[in-house]
Amino acid sequence: MHKNKRNSNYKIKIIRVGNRSGEIVRSIVKETLEAILAKNGAVSNNIDEVLLKYIKD
Repeated sequence: MHKNKRNSNYKIKIIRVGNRSGEIVRSIVKETLEAILAKNGAVSNNIDEVLLKYIKD
């Protein structure tokens, strides 16, 4: 059995200011998630929809 696998949940609370805050946060999160997915050999076809669902303007 492989014990290197980690399952973790994260909750980040961001206080946003300005009109484009949601767009900026989604952009940063998208870049980070794509890097993590690429590192693990995974691809997400609906990352924009998921980010819009969880990160509101």
